[in-house]
Amino acid sequence: EYNTGRPQLRYMDYGRNVSKLVEYAMGEKDRARRSSMARAIVDIMARAANVPRNVPGWDRRFWVHLMVMSGWRLDVDMPYEVFPEEAEGFRPRRMGYGGGGSRFKHYGGVMERMVRRAAEMPEGEERDALEKRLAEAMMRNYVAWNNNRVDKEVVLEQLRALSDGRLGSSSFDLEHVKADAVMRAPNGGFADGQMQYRRHKRKKKRR
Repeated sequence: EYNTGRPQLRYMDYGRNVSKLVEYAMGEKDRARRSSMARAIVDIMARAANVPRNVPGWDRRFWVHLMVMSGWRLDVDMPYEVFPEEAEGFRPRRMGYGGGGSRFKHYGGVMERMVRRAAEMPEGEERDALEKRLAEAMMRNYVAWNNNRVDKEVVLEQLRALSDGRLGSSSFDLEHVKADAVMRAPNGGFADGQMQYRRHKRKKKRR
């Protein structure tokens, strides 16, 4: 029997065995035994969640979860009066996607912040050196994202876009960075990277 053919669990943290115990308890006709089973199930749920028991009302959410799992049909003696509205209060908040409004996700948010910080620096040798390093790092990130189909003009254009036109106007030799990044890329193709690197070295010798 596969899980795909079984009913969907209301709370996956407790596992299917706890769900089966709840169904078994619902079939018990004696109220006293049913209530005892319910307390045992709550104890199992608390152990699975590993919550401290020295806080007043520590088990309240487990009684709520127990009732939710039974469809609010389990008639037992409980230490609290619980209501369906409480189930929403114990549900964890949905976490937002941390995209952060990144314009070029293959570079990452840290790289974009570094480009903006470099663009705010005064012109000079220090900013020029940082600009070159950023362009090389962007080339490596782009190759890792887009294999070897990358042109340095694309990288410089995106550097200008990220810096609002204050960086990327210089002409950097990024071909050696691209060749090295292609060879190191997990799916870049070692032979293709070697070919590009040798071609770059031949061009330098001709000069």
